[in-house]
Amino acid sequence: MAEGDDEMAEGDDEMAEGDDEMAEGDDEMAEGDDERMKYSYPIDNE
Repeated sequence: MAEGDDEMAEGDDEMAEGDDEMAEGDDEMAEGDDERMKYSYPIDNE
């Protein structure tokens, strides 16, 4: 029984790690979107 619990806890840790990585990916994607927005609209600074 305890073995199964350990494995479950390990799985939970891995899932939490995956969530962190996903959140990091989302941040990077949002950053990429900001960059794209900068260049997709003509800005008059002449």
